[in-house]
Amino acid sequence: AYLVAHMDGEGGFTVSDAFADSEVELNDDTDTAQLSSSLVKYVLKNKIASDAEAVSDKLGVASFERSDLKQGLYLVTAQRAVKDGKTYCISPFMASLPYIYENTVNYDVIADAKFELLPSIDLYKVYKVWSDVGVEDKRPQSINISLYCDGEVHEKITLPHNGAWKYEWNDLPTDHIWWVEEDDVDDYRFSVTENGSSF
Repeated sequence: AYLVAHMDGEGGFTVSDAFADSEVELNDDTDTAQLSSSLVKYVLKNKIASDAEAVSDKLGVASFERSDLKQGLYLVTAQRAVKDGKTYCISPFMASLPYIYENTVNYDVIADAKFELLPSIDLYKVYKVWSDVGVEDKRPQSINISLYCDGEVHEKITLPHNGAWKYEWNDLPTDHIWWVEEDDVDDYRFSVTENGSSF
């Protein structure tokens, strides 16, 4: 678990030093699923050490010692495991300690994590979609894409590839965390939307 933000006396959050450069925004409109996915990448790229760790039992239950945790907002992750040709994956999530429900402060936080079973090898795809109607003439002839594996650049490609603004990797092991980033281009701002193994 990673302490993303400290909690003040009124239940507000202040981003911790470890995540000060993550550009994290915490408000009532924050999409916590998207936030946790982005923060996992930040943790891996910046090699941030966890603030607390726990090992699950035979039932898959992991418990953190209260004494190991400060009040605040945590990113909770789990290692991926491969067994019998399948990858067992727990989706990262955010957890507040304590959390407030119906004006009651609760320190016993119970989370039912999302579980996925993936093939050990999968097909990953990247599609470049332009949003520049009316100014297409400013579009660069090519862009550079970096494929990351657990925070390290695994491969760099150039789009278009074979005349198309897309690329596929068909043999990536799913016990690693993969994502793509685009190099900066003058006059353009990029964002990445992730849907399963497609970007």
